[in-house]
Order: sequence, then C-alpha cells, then structure tokens
Amino acid sequence: MKKEEKLEEYEIIEEHDNHTIYVGYTPRLILGIFLFIICSILSVYLMYKAFMVNDLENTRYEEIGKSTYQVYDRDSNVLGTTQDAVMQSSQIDKIDLEILYNMNLSEKSNIHYEYEVVGELKIIEKDNEDKIFYQESYSLTDKREETIQEEKNFTAKESVQIGYQEYEEIAKKYRESYGVETNSYLEVFLKVNYQSEKNNSYPLEGESNTGIKIPIGEETISIQEKDVLTDKRINQKPMVQLKSPGLLGLGMLSGVGAVVAFTQLVILILVTVDEESIYDQEVSRILKKNKDKIEVTKRSPVKRGKNLYKVDSFKELKKVHKLTKSPIHYHVITEHQKCEFFILKEKDLYLYTLKSVDLE
Repeated sequence: MKKEEKLEEYEIIEEHDNHTIYVGYTPRLILGIFLFIICSILSVYLMYKAFMVNDLENTRYEEIGKSTYQVYDRDSNVLGTTQDAVMQSSQIDKIDLEILYNMNLSEKSNIHYEYEVVGELKIIEKDNEDKIFYQESYSLTDKREETIQEEKNFTAKESVQIGYQEYEEIAKKYRESYGVETNSYLEVFLKVNYQSEKNNSYPLEGESNTGIKIPIGEETISIQEKDVLTDKRINQKPMVQLKSPGLLGLGMLSGVGAVVAFTQLVILILVTVDEESIYDQEVSRILKKNKDKIEVTKRSPVKRGKNLYKVDSFKELKKVHKLTKSPIHYHVITEHQKCEFFILKEKDLYLYTLKSVDLE
C-alpha cells in the first residue's frame, strides 16, 4: 500500500486534537451517589428554611352567664326577686326573666353564634330524677344568629315572661290522669351555640346554657339559678408559613436534581446486572471473528511523532491490516464504555475507536 493512497483515504489527526473524556463505571457510580446525597440534603435544608414555624400562644376564653328574675302575683305585685329564697307557689302568676351571656377571648377572633331561650318541662318519678314520665321543650324566643369579626368579646341578652300557672296546670293534669306521685320542674335557659369561622386562627366549638330551674306543683318553691362561669384554654398547633418563595424554588430544583441522580444510579446499577450491552456484544463479535488478527495490549499507542490516521470502522481497519500485513492491537480505555483498535506501521498509526454512545 502506497503512502499517497493512505493519505488520500484517511484523515490525519493532529497530535493534540481534543477527544471526548469518558468516565469509568466506578467513578460514575461514586459521582452519582455523591450528587444524590448532596442534592437530597440541600433540598431538605432549603425547603425547611423556606418555611417558618410559629409557636402560637394558647388562646384563653371566659364565659359568664347570669340570670335575674322577678316573681309576680295576679295583681302584678312583686312576690320575690333573686334574693328571695322561698315563695308560695299558689300565689305565683308570672316570672319575668332576664339572662345575660358574655364570652371574652384573649385574642381577636371570628366566631359565629346562635342563641335562643328554651323552656323544658319535666315530670319525673317522685324522688327519682332518673325516671322521666313526661318531657316537653318550648322555644320561648326566636333563634338569633350573630358573627363577630376580629373581636374579643360577644354578648347576648334575652328577656322572657314565664306563665307559671300554665305549666302548673300541665303537671296537675298528668298527676290526676295517671295517679302517680311525681316531681315536676321547668328549666328556662339561654342556649348559646358557637363555632369558629374558617378564617379563625384556632378551632372553637361548644354550647353554653344559662338560666333557672323552677319547681312545679309544690306548696313552696325555691328557684335555682344555673349560672355559667368558665375559664378555658385552647391548645393551638404551631402555624407553618411560607417565608421565602426563592428558597422554596431552589429546594424544589435540588429535589429534581436528587431524582435525576437517583434515576441515573438505578440505570447504572441495572446495566451491571442486565444482559450484555450492544457495545459489549459488538466487542465480543469483533474479537471472536478476528482472533487470529488481533493482539490484546494493556497500553494505548504512543501518538507523539507518529502520523495518526483516523479509521471510521473496524472493516476499514481490516483493509489496512491486509495491505500492511501488520497486527491489529486491542486496548480497553474504559470498561463497557470505550476501547480502541490500532495498527502501527513504522511512523504510521491507524486508529479506530469504538464507543458505547455511538452504538446506542
């Protein structure tokens, strides 16, 4: 083979020509693990810093319910007030009742209230409150609804007039009809239901009843006041707020980087347990088919001072072998990734490089 023919057929490569750098399997595995760990830690740290956790103080609220009343006879004379302990039931005609309910909160709140005055008549077995013979409920006022917005106080006030003899007649007819010994009483109370709004900073829900208990059918009665006085705490959970959208974005990008690194690690590991790659199959095919022409070497050819010719395929390299009668050398650069086949004839170096990326 004449040199002029070789120069016309093959391209001379400069000695210091840039080549693609191929990283071996182990360095790539270590790099992938390192990037996955770094990106994961960075993602968690940045996203944690992006949010702010506020430890909220416990909210306190106080409920106060108070009842006041006056008892009248048929001539509208006052028989007694809240200070009078005992009265003759036969003289009672009506009772004027006023109920005041107040809720005080330690912080501005948004709460919805529903309230009404309710009367409940109960006829029970004598000296046994667990056995109820008769029970009836009455709405003595219309149900009202109010909502406070960014306020610390709520007040409800209602007044009703109770016709005592009306309930006395009901209890009397029951005793006469069934011939049983009974105790009867009428409870009249302001029923308040409350629930926090969705935009409130803490949850609150409950019911409060303030009123009086009036004995029915007794010769003498003593009205019992059922007032309310509570002081409660609400344990609030810490509130998480976004402090820095920028840090959140960086944290999400780091998370994506961690996912990509993990995916590459999985692919890299699967390659080692999978069947032979296309690259490995091609190298095996060349070596088996041309074992009489190929010599394995552990060193890459020295290129300095040589005329370096690029060969595009192993088939072309075989033509050079046939013309030069020189052996083909095989050298592994990166396991499972890159190798080179070359022929050295005096100062002429014919080089064919096989890369896995070119076969994918």
